[in-house]
Amino acid sequence: IASLYELYLIYDTEGNLKEKNQIKENLIKNYPNSEYAKLLLDPFSKKDQEKIILKEQEEYTKLFENYKKKEYRHVIDVTEEKLIDTLKNIWLQKNH
Repeated sequence: IASLYELYLIYDTEGNLKEKNQIKENLIKNYPNSEYAKLLLDPFSKKDQEKIILKEQEEYTKLFENYKKKEYRHVIDVTEEKLIDTLKNIWLQKNH
């Protein structure tokens, strides 16, 4: 879902309205309860969403630092937890 939203932002920056609107419709239709769909429907919540995205970027940066320090077990554990959370969120967003 996050990657779709990133594509939406890229198409917006490029001025590609057709692709941007297709991504927007996809997110709203298929993931109506996602934070990204809510952001597209309510632009005023953008500030909160930017904080969430910034936090995710910071977590990734820290995890990459762990990887460079060869802390592979930690990286795998955190990645697996994040994947489970992501898949759970996708399921919840599609089915609720």
